[in-house]
Amino acid sequence: MDTLSFIFALIVPILGIINMLYATNYMDHSHSQWRFYCAFTCMCGGLIGMVQSSTLLQFFLFWEIMSSWTLYMAIAHEGTKNALREAFKYFLFKNVL
Repeated sequence: MDTLSFIFALIVPILGIINMLYATNYMDHSHSQWRFYCAFTCMCGGLIGMVQSSTLLQFFLFWEIMSSWTLYMAIAHEGTKNALREAFKYFLFKNVL
């Protein structure tokens, strides 16, 4: 890993911790916190994988882990009709357009 990749690999967990601190207060009202936290952790893992990837295929796979499925799950974690609709819109716009 080169120096720039290492710097970004350090930035991702630092910002992830800051976001997690905000999310713990924000998610107090949620009944399905575990789904959000699992998706958020996978999203951070995808970001770190993107930084450490050495081939375009690896980069693409980690990009999909980071953006498509985990963000869909983070948006739809509540399971309400509105949350599922918005998550579907995101997934549709991300993958089709």
